[in-house]
Amino acid sequence: MSDGFQGMDVPQARAAAHQMDGGAAQVKNLVNQVTALLGSVTWTGEDARRFQQDWHGAFQPQLRGAMTVLEEKARELRERAEAQENKSAGR
Repeated sequence: MSDGFQGMDVPQARAAAHQMDGGAAQVKNLVNQVTALLGSVTWTGEDARRFQQDWHGAFQPQLRGAMTVLEEKARELRERAEAQENKSAGR
């Protein structure tokens, strides 16, 4: 911002944290849905084994990792918003 503003817009930060939490929940739901779908598909053989191995061994953990990072960063953003609010209030 060019108007001399320094610090954080606390309501915007809290709204962003809320959206990040929502994104993490969407990733979690997607992982659960895809895992359930894959469990319901009748498929045998080497291709099936490889596909399941890719999902459970790589893709699912990567998505869960992204979910965790979103949750952690949302928490950090809320903490920083609270710190900014306290500092602005002289606490």
